[in-house]
Amino acid sequence: MSTTLKNSTKETSTNADSPVEGLVSLSAIENPENYIGQTAFDPGNGHYLGKLVSIEKENGKCLVKTDFGKEISRDVNQVIVTNASENTQSSEMSFKEVKKLYYISRRFLLVPFILGLGILYFAYGLAGIFENYSIWIEEKVKFAIVVVILTSIIIFLFITYVGSIKRTSWGRVMMMIVFYVFIIIKIPFFISPIFAIIGFFEFRKSKALFGENRITHTAIKKEFKSRKVLGK
Repeated sequence: MSTTLKNSTKETSTNADSPVEGLVSLSAIENPENYIGQTAFDPGNGHYLGKLVSIEKENGKCLVKTDFGKEISRDVNQVIVTNASENTQSSEMSFKEVKKLYYISRRFLLVPFILGLGILYFAYGLAGIFENYSIWIEEKVKFAIVVVILTSIIIFLFITYVGSIKRTSWGRVMMMIVFYVFIIIKIPFFISPIFAIIGFFEFRKSKALFGENRITHTAIKKEFKSRKVLGK
């Protein structure tokens, strides 16, 4: 979720009853107390303010806490929030957490490339075996075993490749297995064991980037860049 609105500030501030890009004025919400803990934005410029920590219905005020711990008081009509159904995990994180997750997500963009190299490597080996079939005539059983093993590896890597592109939860598990194998057998041709170790542990702590309710790379990138500009 981007923390900077691209819509007209005039439309956002004057039309409180109409949410813009999934955002709505706090004054237009029937039960604003349900939004405590959500991310708050400035309706004038769309900038990220912080987390909504309390609401005083009687005097129409609310309290927002910035990432630096400072609490600011605002009128409820001077705060816009994300619709609950549109809110994402990244908006609930501190800037430090967003920054860390963004760089991990960016490094993960290399994973499909690495897996693609692995697929090509084993496919080349499999093609070489068929090309030199004549030397396997006396060892047909061994030939069949090698072909089955290499084909299984290629299929496994391909499925993992698809999972890495779509960033599914099962894809994350498969990638952890692949990187763990890289560490064990120390494959040197397309990935260093050191990078394999780093990748394995980063997959373990990046659950938020995978699965049906994952934070997409585009979302975490927008969140990071907008917060970076604001210093928050």
